[in-house]
Amino acid sequence: MTVPGATGHVTGHNALEDAIRVEAARFGVTVTLPGPYAIGDPNHIGVHNLEAQAIRDIAAVAGVTVTLPDTAKLGDLGHTSDHDVLTAALAPITAAPAWNDATGGTVLTYIRNGAEWRSHTFLSDDVFTVMRGQQPFRVLMVGGGGGGNGAQGAGGGTSYSELQTVTLTVGQHTVQVGAAGLVGGGDGGAQSGGPGPAGSPGGRTGFDTTGQGVPGGSGGVQSGNGVAGIITDIRNGSPVGYGGTGSQGWYTVNNGPYTVVAGHGGGVGAGWNGPGGKGEHGKGGGGGGGGQDDGGVSSGNRGGSGILIVAYQITA
Repeated sequence: MTVPGATGHVTGHNALEDAIRVEAARFGVTVTLPGPYAIGDPNHIGVHNLEAQAIRDIAAVAGVTVTLPDTAKLGDLGHTSDHDVLTAALAPITAAPAWNDATGGTVLTYIRNGAEWRSHTFLSDDVFTVMRGQQPFRVLMVGGGGGGNGAQGAGGGTSYSELQTVTLTVGQHTVQVGAAGLVGGGDGGAQSGGPGPAGSPGGRTGFDTTGQGVPGGSGGVQSGNGVAGIITDIRNGSPVGYGGTGSQGWYTVNNGPYTVVAGHGGGVGAGWNGPGGKGEHGKGGGGGGGGQDDGGVSSGNRGGSGILIVAYQITA
């Protein structure tokens, strides 16, 4: 930066402060910089100190170590070199990535691929507030599982969507989490003499403010074996299953007597809840269909409630 009194000295300060403001906005830091300045403006030493403090505050958020001049006083030597030190201190901040920051839901911090990540899990309607959103967010949205059919009926369905590169703007985002669908004929109901009524669909999961979301699973329309959902490490760095459809209820004949077998609840692999099971809460699985024989019935079951998880990297 030019020496005091030289042409461009004041404009050098203005350019530095413009650069500081850019980095402050990128890292979500509030700074106090009263410029731009004109030749002859008072309190030039105070300007140095404000610039140094602004750089110090941004560096703390960015996780960058910087070297700054001591607090300046009128008559101190090194005025010109202080300018150069301030300019140099901004360089590593400019080169540093600005990681995301947000609040809301149940928060976990974990290590993924050697880097630190944070997740926010929502099991009910809430608000997700983005304070800094420079990087993409990973988002898993699982709709509420559909309710299973009545006796000898089909299992409920579900829907899910993992979006790897979602951009969320700074501010509040309303979170909607889909409710579980009920079994056909009323939750826990059963019906003999053929398949019972279809279960009710699950609810939508998504962000109302962005329009991103997935519908709930349909009720009691998936026949046959249950279908697996998605397996992802988005919540805590370890693979976990979400979603899946419930299986159809059925019956068998074993040397004369009928054996009733109800459908599995929706889930992934070992996450299935066993015969007659519900879709798992917070995983969006569809409810199992009911089984039936000529003398007895086994009801279907409700689906699992939906879930929304947002995750993002917070350190390299």
